[in-house]
Amino acid sequence: MSDLYASIRVDAVYSSPYLRARQTIEPIARARGLTIETLGDLRERTLSAAELPNWRAHLKRSWEDFGYAVPGGESGRDAQARVLRVLDTIASRHCGGTVILASHGNLIALALNAFMPNVDYAFWKSIPMPAVFTLTRDGSRWRVSK
Repeated sequence: MSDLYASIRVDAVYSSPYLRARQTIEPIARARGLTIETLGDLRERTLSAAELPNWRAHLKRSWEDFGYAVPGGESGRDAQARVLRVLDTIASRHCGGTVILASHGNLIALALNAFMPNVDYAFWKSIPMPAVFTLTRDGSRWRVSK
């Protein structure tokens, strides 16, 4: 991924607190001499606070009903609102700049769903690792390209 961004000016780098996200973004930050700012709200969606047998069935249901949450878990609606707040905060900090975020598949898909209604459970299942999506802020709206 570092090669992908070699010719692009990067103003800031943000990551989920989870190690795998940080490791994905470290080469890009290191190549530019940037410090990775960790944001707790970029963490993966909490589907359940406890071990969840048949978790994929619950995840699929949560995509069909954005208000559905397992006790102790986060609904799709709540996780989506969390990540959208993060995007808006970062956009206000870096108006006109280029920022790279490292997060996790379900949270990323929930963010994309806010801008592309066709993003659903099947889309989430098809996301490669790592996946790169480009979001551009046009006034108060986000535009997505892959």
